Amino acid sequence: MPVPWKGSRRRQELPDNWPELCKMVAERSGGVCELVESATRCVMTAAEVDHRGPAHDHSLLNLQHLCRRHHARKTGAEGARAVRLRGER
Repeated sequence: MPVPWKGSRRRQELPDNWPELCKMVAERSGGVCELVESATRCVMTAAEVDHRGPAHDHSLLNLQHLCRRHHARKTGAEGARAVRLRGER
């Protein structure tokens, strides 16, 4: 099984109170994915806390609780965008 954090510094960049922030985000979401598409909220069980915008902004307004599918899709799109931008430079 691949280790998602292997080779990444992301975990080191998280604040010391990350577990508490995750708990607050989970309580806010009611355990349901917070992604809304076409005015419809996903009904899947949320499993992961994600940054809506800048990864260094750990405010509750910038954090969302996502199901694994939506988190993987969002992260994949962000990675593809980063690769494209590197290629344009």
